[in-house]
Amino acid sequence: MDNKIFKEKCFSQNTLCKKWIKTKNPENKQNYIKYKKIFKALANQAQSDYYKQLFDTRVNSIKQLWANLNNFCSLKPKSRKTDISKLNINGNEITNKVDICNALNTCFCNIGQDLVNKLQQTNKNNHTNNFAD
Repeated sequence: MDNKIFKEKCFSQNTLCKKWIKTKNPENKQNYIKYKKIFKALANQAQSDYYKQLFDTRVNSIKQLWANLNNFCSLKPKSRKTDISKLNINGNEITNKVDICNALNTCFCNIGQDLVNKLQQTNKNNHTNNFAD
């Protein structure tokens, strides 16, 4: 089924649903339910045709079939690369890739100790506040 025709049918179903909700007319409800059944059958047929075409051995090579299967089952994670062009640390803008790597490594290597130091400062402040009351 053509994508444009499918969108039109979907729009028609939504229009019938809105009309039924707006009017609460039993006749509109019946029209919507009938069209919904037809649309569901068309959607299922379109989905079936899509997967038949995707995994058709007469059209696709074995390599393409396995690629389609891997995409369908998500067996191979899609890799995403993020390129950091600049980094702002304490008001200093770093643009050199090696310096950016070193700054990120320093940040992640020191995160545990930084959290412990913040926790100790918070605990000291809480104990003094409790005695002041």
